[in-house]
Amino acid sequence: MRRLTVGLCVMVAALVLAAGGRAATPTYQFHNVQIVGGGFVTGLVAHPIIPELFFARTDIGGAYRWNASKRRWIPMLDWVTHDNLNVEGTLSIAVDPVNPFNLYLAQGEYVESFASNGALYISHDLGNTFSVVSLPFQLGANETGRSSGERLAVVPWSPATLYLGTNVNGLWRSLDSGNTWAQVTSFPVTGVVDNDKAGVIFVMFGPRLGQAKYPTIYVGVSDPTTGLYQSVDNGVSWQAVSGQPVGDVPLSAALSASGNLYVTYSNQPAPNGAGNGQVWKYNVRSSVWTNITPPDGVSSPQYYGYAKVVVDPWHPDTVMVSTLDRYYPGDEIYRSKDAGATWVALGNEPYGPPPHSSFDFSLSPWITNGASSPADNMGNWIGAMLVDPWNPDHLMYGTGGTIWETDHVSKVDSGGVIPWRIGALGIEETALNIVLSPPSGAHLLSAMGDVGAFRHDDLHVSPVQGQFHVPQLGSTTGLDFAQHNPQVIARVGYPTYGQTQCGGYSTDQGNTWTTFTNVSGCANGPGTIAIAADSSDFVWAPSGAATAYSTDGGTTWIPSAGAPSSGAIASDRVNPLKFYSFDQSTGTFYVSADGGRTFTGTMTGLPTYSFKQISVNPGTEGDIWLSLQWGGLWHSTDSGATFTSVSSVVWSDSIGFGAAAPASSASEGYSSAVYFVGRLTWSGSGFPTSLYRSDDGGLSWNPVLDAQHEYGAIITVSGDPRIYGRVYIGTEGRGIVYGDLLN
Repeated sequence: MRRLTVGLCVMVAALVLAAGGRAATPTYQFHNVQIVGGGFVTGLVAHPIIPELFFARTDIGGAYRWNASKRRWIPMLDWVTHDNLNVEGTLSIAVDPVNPFNLYLAQGEYVESFASNGALYISHDLGNTFSVVSLPFQLGANETGRSSGERLAVVPWSPATLYLGTNVNGLWRSLDSGNTWAQVTSFPVTGVVDNDKAGVIFVMFGPRLGQAKYPTIYVGVSDPTTGLYQSVDNGVSWQAVSGQPVGDVPLSAALSASGNLYVTYSNQPAPNGAGNGQVWKYNVRSSVWTNITPPDGVSSPQYYGYAKVVVDPWHPDTVMVSTLDRYYPGDEIYRSKDAGATWVALGNEPYGPPPHSSFDFSLSPWITNGASSPADNMGNWIGAMLVDPWNPDHLMYGTGGTIWETDHVSKVDSGGVIPWRIGALGIEETALNIVLSPPSGAHLLSAMGDVGAFRHDDLHVSPVQGQFHVPQLGSTTGLDFAQHNPQVIARVGYPTYGQTQCGGYSTDQGNTWTTFTNVSGCANGPGTIAIAADSSDFVWAPSGAATAYSTDGGTTWIPSAGAPSSGAIASDRVNPLKFYSFDQSTGTFYVSADGGRTFTGTMTGLPTYSFKQISVNPGTEGDIWLSLQWGGLWHSTDSGATFTSVSSVVWSDSIGFGAAAPASSASEGYSSAVYFVGRLTWSGSGFPTSLYRSDDGGLSWNPVLDAQHEYGAIITVSGDPRIYGRVYIGTEGRGIVYGDLLN
């Protein structure tokens, strides 16, 4: 291994800490609301030359660089715009082993008809700035196989040459540092490999064998018949590696200095559906394969696969592998010091020795789901793992929700307990459904996919343990507070595994909860919920059943007469008797003036099948904004009796409200500032899909974001009713961001 000189290290540090130079003078300052983690960390990469420089990739939230001096991860892709959201997810990362400042990211979230082609992001300053190369194929950072790899690799003996394994288009190569690409037509796989679209899943390099002129290139393919290929002539020709296992697909590989290629296998690509798997060792010099699968101490037959394998670069016979989809008693990492002959579980195997790990979850107390401590396992979906090349006692691994790390992994070798801590500070990868800011109490309530809902009393501290966990909901689809009594809140969503309740309410803004009696059909689509302004009534609109109201705190639910099925619900923020609903199949707006007991259709002929959100101004009765995506933005000032199209808007995703602007001729008479996510014009590039603020009721719009802060897909937005200019941005992969005016 090679270290940088002191002078070059200083230069690298300056580059890493520098800010990129993309934006004009911003009018807002942005910060993440701290949750820490929350999403799938699919890969961890160490810089091959620079100590303490690591990179992390996520399936929908972009890529991060570790800042050793600040001890936190720094997002590198916040400049990606909403209009380019498909290239926000990072499928693979490659660092140039010869030119230390070069960094390459393979971008693209989906291999589907609705998705755009992928892109290669090229940086010559370790991720401060990027140039973008459009690729002639799609990539799937959020598809099956996303935690395999790495698929993108720089050829060490020819650093202008890059290889990239794709999901459905075989193996590709660039000879000019990623600027142009051509398919490797001599490679045996040129199209779709399997129904999962995992495709070509890793590219790596081995030693020069025998009389070969070049080192070996190894390529893994998601194929249970022939999953491993090699080239010994610099990619001119390719051969299946002889004697390789069949029946399962490879997911990950690691090569030791002693010439052992370790490969993990599963009967399905990661991260879902694995029901069997193995670990094999291939000696690249003797061409001998050995099955080194850790002995199963949990079940017979085995019901899980293996995901990631890493080798300690200082101790070539020390290897670690992670299980895949071992949901009970949780995924595990096994460690061997004798090249796979024997294994020790790093976690807390239920039928094995005393616990080998302890977990400090104080940085992310919500991760326990309300329990007093994490479950006695390593987590789930361990598709990312990294041995620090400069400190082999430092191990990191990524899960479906965070990163764990330790500085003492070798303690297990002498029977000790490994101390693990959350290592994801700076990584925020939740996907938001709702952000709300009540007029009193906590400034922020949020609902999101997978990890439930949160109350933030301090935007810079992760939510406390125990809140919002009874009932236990995974993806939370509905959240509301009573405008006149904001201590009363309600939420609905999909129950977590083993649970049945779909929702509940709280009278102390989330410290304690009362569980609802389920409304019909909620588990198949919990939909949305609204609370009367005075907290007297709840109205619940499940997405697959009839809307219903409750006057007794959700103990009983009565169908609402006349309400559309599968219609969203919202309450008037001033008049406690009024509720609103919209039927996107017919384009009809509905109003209830009796607390949700009956609904009547009012405005008809509105655009259909593009509904996003009903937003109600908290400062004015009957002031309703209807976001209909390509159907535009519609505004009613008479409680939904009539709507007028907002002509300045051509696309609308979300509307939120905040404190009104200080009195001026422009803001006079307007009760709230209006925040809008959408697009103002189809022509030109001056008004992309982004976030805007209006102080005059939507007559004019001011851009909020700048070129360095676009945050990809913005799903929902809310202003703060107590702080003018404060805006909360709910994204699809970068968590919650809040912005404050600089002046």
